Amino acid sequence: MSGNTKDKIAVRNNAGKTAPAATAPMANAYANATVLEKIENLAATFRHRKLVAEKRKHSKSGT
Repeated sequence: MSGNTKDKIAVRNNAGKTAPAATAPMANAYANATVLEKIENLAATFRHRKLVAEKRKHSKSGT
């Protein structure tokens, strides 16, 4: 087996491209941060929708 084993280990990213194993922790951290940001954005969207729906409900009832 020639070469360093670490050089032969690769991680497949979402685009199907391979990245060296050394970049995997950084890629995982970025992916986790991206997913967390999307979850936070969804939560904010639903909080906003709930607030708007409650305001609409109160304005229809005359209170």
